[in-house]
Amino acid sequence: LRFYAETGDMINAEVSKRLLLSIFNKHSPLHDGAIIIYKGKIKAARCVLPVSENDHLPPHFGLRHRAAVGMSENIDTLVMAIS
Repeated sequence: LRFYAETGDMINAEVSKRLLLSIFNKHSPLHDGAIIIYKGKIKAARCVLPVSENDHLPPHFGLRHRAAVGMSENIDTLVMAIS
């Protein structure tokens, strides 16, 4: 996960509802991209994830979903896409 965390902004903060709402507020400079949570802490926000190149994904899958699938193809971890 370190490689993907380094594509964003390091935070290293406890996960909380308020922090998540702040990060994903559409006016936040951190809202575009993924967050990486490790051992109960948000390690980084605004992270870039690999996009799946699977040709069999449904055509309605957008970039967020393709990145979630791509991440699950590249690393053994829980991946969650929220739309």
